[in-house]
Amino acid sequence: QQVDLLASDMNLHPGLAIKYVEYLARQLYPRYLVLTLKMNNAQVESEIPALLQQVRRFAPGEVYARQLPSNRSEITVISQ
Repeated sequence: QQVDLLASDMNLHPGLAIKYVEYLARQLYPRYLVLTLKMNNAQVESEIPALLQQVRRFAPGEVYARQLPSNRSEITVISQ
């Protein structure tokens, strides 16, 4: 069966959330990904480029990231 959308809004460290999503994406082959990643401190914020590279390894298409307006402590990552 084809999975159209894999979405994740886990309240975990972004690196760990990405590992879980990668596992599922490699099993399900979704057409789209929508992830929110929590940016709770400056260290995590500095890791954003590397985190996006991790997502690009398994994403079904081009990866886009946008900062969410609420408290500016989350980004949304979309791949289509």
